[in-house]
Amino acid sequence: MPSAAAVARPLLLAGILASQLVAADSAAAVGPEQSQSAAAAACHGAGSPAIRSNFISVDQLVQNGNTHSPTFAAETQELAASDLVVFLEPVMHMPAELSAYLVFVSATSACRFVRIRYDLHLSDPRAIAMIGHELRHALEIANHPEVVDNLSLSAMYKRYGRQVTDGDMYDSVEAVAAGRTILQELLNPVALNADDADR
Repeated sequence: MPSAAAVARPLLLAGILASQLVAADSAAAVGPEQSQSAAAAACHGAGSPAIRSNFISVDQLVQNGNTHSPTFAAETQELAASDLVVFLEPVMHMPAELSAYLVFVSATSACRFVRIRYDLHLSDPRAIAMIGHELRHALEIANHPEVVDNLSLSAMYKRYGRQVTDGDMYDSVEAVAAGRTILQELLNPVALNADDADR
């Protein structure tokens, strides 16, 4: 049984592009399409998007990701069909060696909420790539309806993932691959001009 300290400490799904990790077998946990549609309608109805932020600059990053990266756009579309709500937040000071991370926030009978924080100092292409990396983690959670708090999230990643530090920090092969693919799509001269790519 985990200690009280372990229960209180949030699990971080790390954005470390160089990590070598075990893939999560999320496909088996996907629920019926009808149930997913009902959950999505409850969580994202009335014009409320699956990915939310209080910052116009962050909304612009998401828009650019959807416009210039097919991988990023596919992630946002999948999240819109889930019961997950993702809050995006740029931060000035990140934990050592991290560019972004995801934490579980809460769950209701209808929706589950996670927060993604990313390094404010990243260039736009790299910020979008790291957000996309974490959105892949969000999809992994969306495909595991048993994840309703930090304990169940930790249990899932202890089963399907691998720790990247000595603490409660995990990553996945799929998230690493998503981040790399998104960055490659964004740095394509057709998608971004040379000035953006060199920032």
